[in-house]
Formats: sequence, structure tokens, C-alpha cells
Amino acid sequence: MKGFSVLDKLRSELRRTEKAVFGKEARKLGSGAWLFLDASELDESIERAKHRASRRIKICLAAGLALTGILGSLSVANNSVERLLVRPDYGNPPKTVWIDVEGKHSGHSVNRMLRIRIPPKLLTPIEASERIQRCLNELHDRILGSNESLLLVRRDLVLPEKHEETGVLLHWESSDPDRIDSEGQVDLLGLAPGETVLLTAVLSLGDTCVRHEYVVSFAPVHPEDLGRSMDRRLIRLADELSRPGPGERLMLPTTTEHGIRLQWRPQKSHLWLLPASAAVLLAALIYLSRLDAIKKGLLRKRRAVEDELPNLSLQLTLLLNAGLVVTAAFDEILRANGDRPHPLYQILNRIRSHCDQTNESFVRALYRFSQTTGSRDFLRLATLVADHASRGSELADKLERERSHLWEGRLQQAQARAKEVETKLCFPLMLLLGVLVVISISPALMEL
Repeated sequence: MKGFSVLDKLRSELRRTEKAVFGKEARKLGSGAWLFLDASELDESIERAKHRASRRIKICLAAGLALTGILGSLSVANNSVERLLVRPDYGNPPKTVWIDVEGKHSGHSVNRMLRIRIPPKLLTPIEASERIQRCLNELHDRILGSNESLLLVRRDLVLPEKHEETGVLLHWESSDPDRIDSEGQVDLLGLAPGETVLLTAVLSLGDTCVRHEYVVSFAPVHPEDLGRSMDRRLIRLADELSRPGPGERLMLPTTTEHGIRLQWRPQKSHLWLLPASAAVLLAALIYLSRLDAIKKGLLRKRRAVEDELPNLSLQLTLLLNAGLVVTAAFDEILRANGDRPHPLYQILNRIRSHCDQTNESFVRALYRFSQTTGSRDFLRLATLVADHASRGSELADKLERERSHLWEGRLQQAQARAKEVETKLCFPLMLLLGVLVVISISPALMEL
């Protein structure tokens, strides 16, 4: 009875926890009850979700217990002493096992876990011979490389140092290393008709060693086959000439022992072309950048005009608040700034002169001109003046807000230009770093 009371308490606690968790979730879902056609549909959906979750939990627990039982059985079966002490196959890395051991003596016992390293098993002479024979069966085709046969050799042979499939180690010996060396490189210069080379392969595996000989003969030599051999001879000649020797000057041979005629020339230098190339490049750069000064001047003027627009807006606001009309305010601004060589006031003076000649309204002419500038700030200011020219106080308020907007725009542009300057400085710094690196490593390069 006591056991049943404990189980009942556990079940009641589980139900209380489940109710608290699902009740909280249900209250959250209750806020979306208006999405359901029937009020009970929400409760039914919650119950179905609870049953699905419960069923899936049971399936998951059952699968976990079953898998645990299977893996436990396999572990017990595989961890028997006999299975643990099986040596790895030849060529595989050694394995490490942990075994519990109990020692008893004179009524005393000691339990200890021992770490034992089991190296791979050694091959018997018969097994080693079988592997060597398997390697020999495949070796002939492997060493041919791009040659058709060992009796018609005209290209390099492929002489491996190990047979990966069997683990057999190979060592090669040649009866004429100058004709075929131990790496398989073939030299065809001065080849005599019917000349052969005896190539010996020493195959070893453990304590077993086998020698196998291959007779190599050569195909008729074509001129194109001699290129590789001549190139190797010239490389050897360079190594020989680079050795220390007596004499004030190094003497270059005109022929080699195999009749290669040598004609020595200094390496061609094309440095004399650098001035002409630099002149052509400089001329092209000058031609392509012939209009850059004009473009930069126009850009500076445009920026100067746009930078002065907030100041113009401020002057208009002050004069309008002082009781002047728009046209009179512009006349006063032009009189006050007539001596300034600023592009904006030069433009306004030109517009004023045009209006004096044509009797056109200054405000209308300013708006028409702003449409041709492509400057959004200029067009917005001229539009504001044209729309509210007859309402002085209202125009002053709008100009004040426009001035604040223009100042914010100028500030953002200044920040963008500052970032642009930082980006442009990266390239000169990289060039300076490159120069420092060249200066640092030039002494080492001069010694090579």
C-alpha cells in the first residue's frame, strides 16, 4: 500500500505539472480564439495536440529502450576477452584495449584495469611470399608508364617505392644509371642500336625479400624524343658549372660528352623599352584626363552653390521677418553680397539682369532656372519661394524648416566625404607598406 501511495503522489505531481504547462499554453492560445468558428474547437485542438505529443513521447522512449538493449547486448558480446585480443591485420595500426583483471594470492585480491597495446600480427613467410607474388603480377604493367612495352622504351618509366595494396616495399637497381636511373628517368642521347639495360626490383615485406629482373630495350629514337634527355643534360651541366673551382673566370664548354653543341647567350633584357612604354602610357593618361580639370571645377562650383543654400535661406528668413517682400529681400541680398565672388550670388545677379531686360518676375525666373540645374535642393528652395511668395510670414516659417533640412543634408554629405577620404588614404598606405617590404627584403634578394 505504501508503494501505491508513492506512485499516486508521483502521478498527481505529473498531472499538476502538465496542467500548469499546458494551461499556460492554452491561455496564450486563447487570445486567438476568435480565429475559430466554434469556441470548443480550440479546446479540441489542444487536446488532440496533447494526445499526439504523448503518443510520440511513448514511441520515442520505447525506441530508445529497445536500441539501448540491442547495443548493450552487442557490447557484451563484442567485449569478450577472446574478441578484444584479436590482433589487427598486417599493415593496420595497433589497437589499444582496456581489460579488468582480478589477482588473488594468500587470501588477498586486487582488482585493476590494465591498458594493453596490441600490435598488428606478423606475416608468415608463406603469406609474405603470396603478397610479393601478387605485387609482381601487377608490377610489370605499372612500371611501363606511357610506353607500350619494356622492349620499346622511349619515355620515362614509373618505378614506385611501395605497393599500396600489399604493403610491399620496392627498391630499384639499374645496370646503367646514366641510361635509366633508379627513379625511372630515361636518357636517350647517344643510344647505340640494340642497347639494353637490366633493371632489378628488390621486393621486401617483413623478413622476406625477392629480387626480380627486367630487361629493358629501346625503341628507335625520334628527334622529338630527345628533348627531355637534352633538357636533363643541360640541368646537370648547370649543376656542374655551379660548383666551386679555380681560375678567375668560369669557362663555358662548347660541346658535351654526348655531342650536344652549346651556344651561350646572355638572357635578353627588354628594359630599354620601359621609357618608350612609360611615355606612351603617360600620353594616354593625359589624353583621357584632358577634361578632368573642367569637371572638377564644375563640381566645386556645384558644391559651393549647394553649401550656400542654407545661408541664403537664413538671409531670406531674416529679411522677410523684417517686413520685406520676396523680391525686395532678394535685391537686398544681392546688394549685400554683390562683391563676393561666389557662384550662387553670381547666378542670382545674372537672373536679376535677365529680369531687368525682359520685365519677367524674379521669382518666376528663379523657379524656371532651378528646373535646369538638376539640383534637388535648389529646385526645392525655388519651388518653396514661388509657391509662397505672396505670404511673407508663412514663407519665413517654411524657409526656416527648409534651412534646417538643408543643414542636415550638408552634415550627412560632410560625413560621407570624410569616409571617402579615409578610403582613398588606404591605397597610398598600401603602396608605402609595399615599399617598406621591398626595402626590407632587398638585401636578402641581392645575396641570392
